[in-house]
Amino acid sequence: MKRATMSRRPFREFGLVAALLLLSPCLVAQTSLSIGNVPAYPGALVSVPVKLQQPAGAAVAMQFDVAFNSSKVSASGAVGTIRLANHKLKSREIAPGVRRTLIYSPANAAVSGTNGAIVNLPFSVSPVETVGSGLLAPRNVILATAQANPLSPVNLIDGTIFVRPVNVLSDGHVQFFLYSTEGRRYAIQATTNLVNWVNISTNTATSSFMDLVDIDAARYPYRFYRWELLLP
Repeated sequence: MKRATMSRRPFREFGLVAALLLLSPCLVAQTSLSIGNVPAYPGALVSVPVKLQQPAGAAVAMQFDVAFNSSKVSASGAVGTIRLANHKLKSREIAPGVRRTLIYSPANAAVSGTNGAIVNLPFSVSPVETVGSGLLAPRNVILATAQANPLSPVNLIDGTIFVRPVNVLSDGHVQFFLYSTEGRRYAIQATTNLVNWVNISTNTATSSFMDLVDIDAARYPYRFYRWELLLP
């Protein structure tokens, strides 16, 4: 009898139920908070985007922490993007290596858009860091709907600041660093073809890497660098 009852249900109703079951996971899967990946150099100040992907009009308020290695980078207050035009933004460091951001709307307005950066977090890279920041990890993320219900689950995606050895500056100069041994003297060399090398400076290392600038770099379409250890 139970099987016969099920067979008499309208096909259209069954089809609607099936469609809802299939669509619901897709909507949930669209919600994510991700930290960007950006390049930098030792001592640089960089802006790291925090992106929210959500169903349209889903979140009106949120709170999240970003955990980082405070021996490698330090964080300043979050700066809101155009997506938060109708929102208030608060940001503070609640513990060493943990910055919390609070976003809310006095008018209960939804965060605009479905994808893209909601805030940018300024990070200062340690002047002696030559590898990267390590993970910039979103933690304790809470998203709320207009009905004050939690929006979940939220997929969390870590980011990082990677320190690259060569960077082109706005004036066309090239800043780069080379690993070194403190107290040793080096001839810094450049080439455009990896065959003919020219000396561009001589430096005595004061740490485990040398921070250098090539003021002639703009004269060349590209250039490679190396050092040659000089005898005492």
